[in-house]
Amino acid sequence: MKVLSQSEHVMTRVATELSTIEKIRFGELLGLIKGDGSLSNGTIAFYNTDMYCARKYLNNFYKIFRVKRNEFGYFLEIRNKNRFRKATAVWKRYLKINKKIGFQKNEKSRKPFGMIRIMIHRKKFYEFLSEKINEIAIGKETNDNLLFGFLRGFFAAEGCVIPGKMHKEVPGAVQFPQKGKTILLVIERALRKLGIDSRIVIKQKKADYYCVNITAHENFKRFYELGLADLHPERKKKIWIGLNSYKRYISRRLTTANKILKIISKRPIDRKSIYKKSKINMTEETPQQAARYTSFGHDFQKLVAASSGVSNPVFEMNRQHVNELLYAKRKSFLIRQGYIRKVVNSGKIKWRITKGGKAHLTRVATEPH
Repeated sequence: MKVLSQSEHVMTRVATELSTIEKIRFGELLGLIKGDGSLSNGTIAFYNTDMYCARKYLNNFYKIFRVKRNEFGYFLEIRNKNRFRKATAVWKRYLKINKKIGFQKNEKSRKPFGMIRIMIHRKKFYEFLSEKINEIAIGKETNDNLLFGFLRGFFAAEGCVIPGKMHKEVPGAVQFPQKGKTILLVIERALRKLGIDSRIVIKQKKADYYCVNITAHENFKRFYELGLADLHPERKKKIWIGLNSYKRYISRRLTTANKILKIISKRPIDRKSIYKKSKINMTEETPQQAARYTSFGHDFQKLVAASSGVSNPVFEMNRQHVNELLYAKRKSFLIRQGYIRKVVNSGKIKWRITKGGKAHLTRVATEPH
């Protein structure tokens, strides 16, 4: 009878005996390594600037492979050597290690506590992890718990929250960036299975750099509620702030949508007429914008009207919002709900209200204010 080594015994347990929670942890570990790690010549390395993320990596490695923290090698990449002693003290305390941390100068590092590099040489584990990550990349891995953990780990390592154009605190997109599309196709399918709509978009075509792009409030909410951002507290906080900020801005956006519905409820009307009749008061933008537009000491509308060739920036902003409501299939509240329909009348494109739109206006009219 063949006697298994400790490494082989651990890998046999990982392959056949993991509980649901352990499969999620193993998936997180694979996602962290795929996003911010490397596997080379029997060495497993992980690089990160986030202390919580690094501690989670060490915790999961121990839970799965029973490798203790002091068995790893540690290097701190930091720009200023004068800060090295203080930074290492912080990292040691947070990661709960009492092992020497090596110094490596990194001119590109902008973080005050630098970037930690965690390394270990285990050939058996290296081969096993390489095989499992490859199985995920080619779509061979089908365990839902492991894939869920992989999403959490990969987002903590490589994910980002892109601020919105109009309001920086409201997310414009949640992204999973990566070179090549192979792993992103797996992520897109896994997100769809969880009820989150996403699509792969180009970030840098020449560099073969793409990302899975998630937009829309309902998708952000689902992403947050499932805990997909939990391994990176800073990104989780950004999404949480964004979801709460939506409450402040959604009423203004719906006010414009309802105004458009009222305008076209009487008869079909073209886009330019909608521009004129749906123009919002300037003070409905942020107080800073309103103050800037009225700081001339004159009535801003008269000033713009008297200036030849000068457009009204706030009207342009409003027109962009109206265009979004009329044309943007993915973003428009009116189009998604089927409240408006485009028709051609006398050679002109016009919009008319649908039965659903009329029912919505009736509900709005009867709601208590």
